Amino acid sequence: KKQPQVRGPQSAPDKRLNEARQHFEAGRHSEAEGVLQQVLTQNPRNLHAIFALAIIAAETGRLPDAMERISQMLSIDPNHVPALCWMSFLLLQDGQTDQAMQHAARAISKDPRNPTSQAALGRCLAALGRNAEAVVHFQRSVELNPNDPSVLGELAEAQI
Repeated sequence: KKQPQVRGPQSAPDKRLNEARQHFEAGRHSEAEGVLQQVLTQNPRNLHAIFALAIIAAETGRLPDAMERISQMLSIDPNHVPALCWMSFLLLQDGQTDQAMQHAARAISKDPRNPTSQAALGRCLAALGRNAEAVVHFQRSVELNPNDPSVLGELAEAQI
């Protein structure tokens, strides 16, 4: 009779990702990036590490690096909703509103109940001055996640 497997201690990559998160939260971005690069050396397709590197790049003003990392994620998993949402956000920051809207719409098509994807499309529509349509998506986002104050603010702005 086969025994059920009991989950053992945290795997090495998980420990490394937690270590990177701790560095990031303490504002030690370069240390976090170093740990994440080590994780990628062992597994170049680790989406968590790639995503974390993209966020660090975006947070430190390196938009092209962030976009490259998100593109890398989407080449591994084209339906990764958080990556689609982040790419939409980054493209919008870069002034590429039409491409940003395509990524947000794709995220919604993959997971219409994801509040981040609804907010992403709302941001794109608002950037195009299509506030009435933006309001619909911001409202959906708020319905799905009523505790996100940033979306509430964007909803209020779009209603003006």
